[in-house]
Amino acid sequence: MQCARIVQDDARDPELLESAIAGQHVVIDTIGTRKPFLRTTLETDVAGHLIASMRRHTIRRIIAVSSIGVGDSIVNVPFLYRVLMPTFFRGAMPDKDGMERVLRQSGMDWTILRPAGLTDGPLTGSVQLVTPASHRQVRRIARADVANFILNHLEDRDLFHTTVGLATE
Repeated sequence: MQCARIVQDDARDPELLESAIAGQHVVIDTIGTRKPFLRTTLETDVAGHLIASMRRHTIRRIIAVSSIGVGDSIVNVPFLYRVLMPTFFRGAMPDKDGMERVLRQSGMDWTILRPAGLTDGPLTGSVQLVTPASHRQVRRIARADVANFILNHLEDRDLFHTTVGLATE
């Protein structure tokens, strides 16, 4: 039995997505752009293709990585970053918002994760959940901690249909 399958290619290719999710039980969407200042619909488009493929393969569970600062989580972003985000992330933020909207309207068992600023640091194992209601401002989290959180919550029904921020500091 295959535990996980990582696919790195052109995520906008519906046929690639179709073959990538065939036989899987959970989809983890970590699609993102390397140039967050450029306008794009990459994440929104891919989410739509993923949902369509998931329906064809009767897969219900999807976990997607978005970003702290999207939607109501802007209150969790420190003031200086909040001032800079409209400039440096002007392309990525509307696209992430679109991706989140597609998932919420999909009827799937979705979870949206909004990590703080991603680093290449080591796994700390001390992930903190952050919600807009907490008004807690967070700065960063290691990619390793985000990956570990995802793997430990693949079937966590308490996170179905929820959006949660992740941080270590």
